[in-house]
Amino acid sequence: TISLIFLKFVILRSKEIINLLYEGVRLFIPSIFFSLIVSKSLITLELISLLTSVPKSQYRAASPRFDIFFIMSCYTSTIKTMEININCDLGEKSKHHSNKYDPDLLEIVNSANVACGFHAGDNESMNQVVEISKKNSVSIGAHPSFNDPENFGRQRMNLSAAEIRKLIIDQYEILQKISENHGEKVTHIKPHGALNNMACEDIELATTLAKAINEISKDLIYLVPTGSKMEEAAKKFNMKIACEIFADRNYEDDGNLVSRKKSHALITDPEQAKKHVLNMVKNQALNCHSGKQIPCEIDSVCIHGDNESSLATAKSIRENLVENGLILKPLNLMEKFL
Repeated sequence: TISLIFLKFVILRSKEIINLLYEGVRLFIPSIFFSLIVSKSLITLELISLLTSVPKSQYRAASPRFDIFFIMSCYTSTIKTMEININCDLGEKSKHHSNKYDPDLLEIVNSANVACGFHAGDNESMNQVVEISKKNSVSIGAHPSFNDPENFGRQRMNLSAAEIRKLIIDQYEILQKISENHGEKVTHIKPHGALNNMACEDIELATTLAKAINEISKDLIYLVPTGSKMEEAAKKFNMKIACEIFADRNYEDDGNLVSRKKSHALITDPEQAKKHVLNMVKNQALNCHSGKQIPCEIDSVCIHGDNESSLATAKSIRENLVENGLILKPLNLMEKFL
């Protein structure tokens, strides 16, 4: 009897019950949908935070690591590959150095640092490098030094700020004139030898160099050893700075190159060299000989190729970078300088 009474009640009230259920569902489903959207947004923010925090470096990365675009319908990310540059000192024809392999190197590198006649090179070698660089879409840079052909620019000299300024401007103008004859222009400057080594340690000299280059043109890219006084000085002038590492050199724990007087200064094994470079570029950190890593900014890798062995190493380094997804570009076409 009770069951029949309950059944009659349900039948009589069925419409009201259905309406109540409908109202509950109508309110409940949007709540679930809204919760999913909020959860998705929180996960997205967490992913962005995670991805953009790698690697942990005291410097801004050479090029943007990640461009992430999240589509509302699903999680989709587009990861932008790192850009890197390979540079080499070229046109250094002298009694100390052969430029025999310059044409081969200009098929490997993206930017050429051209000797301007003060430590090595002459009009013929400069014209050759500029001509082949143009053909291979290699950017051209001046490689100024002390006026010291007898010592290949490796002898330290104490010059006044005015003398240093003149050295830089004179050598830039020599190469710029030759470049213009080929319809090209000098887009970066990288000091050579003892001048470069001294400026890495001496903030006053580094400041003199930065001022001189900035005076020539604010559009010039300044190629400097990463973490050096040269980088520090250039940042004060808000210059276009490209930071380089050396493919075939070991580093001390203070970030300086191991002296050539030491037996472990050079890396001669091609396999070791290419791993050395890839680790530094991907981690944005110097690999010191002791095993220590120093966070830094790396835009460019300096290679050498004045004999068959080092030429093979240079090719191996380039191939390894490309195989690992890095995009090779001339300095003046890197995104950070556009």
